[in-house]
Amino acid sequence: MASTFRDWLQEASDGRMLAELIARRKYTKAIEHLLRLYKGGDREPGLRFTLAEVLVLASRERQAVPVLLGLADELIASGAKRKRARRQKGR
Repeated sequence: MASTFRDWLQEASDGRMLAELIARRKYTKAIEHLLRLYKGGDREPGLRFTLAEVLVLASRERQAVPVLLGLADELIASGAKRKRARRQKGR
């Protein structure tokens, strides 16, 4: 198994499989596959965003909300850290 979501996505067979599941509207299987990756330790933002997108496509918006909120919180926190670091460099 790839070490990150990006590595995994670049692996042609897995990437094609997920894209194919989504294209064929087999959202439940796509969600199961994404959850396996997530539970396997992959916490990449891209994976979580894709999971949220597929949950919405599957009309499971209530399940997508916590995923998106967690992702938003993480992105806000990382932006604040970078901003603080830039300020300290300017001193």
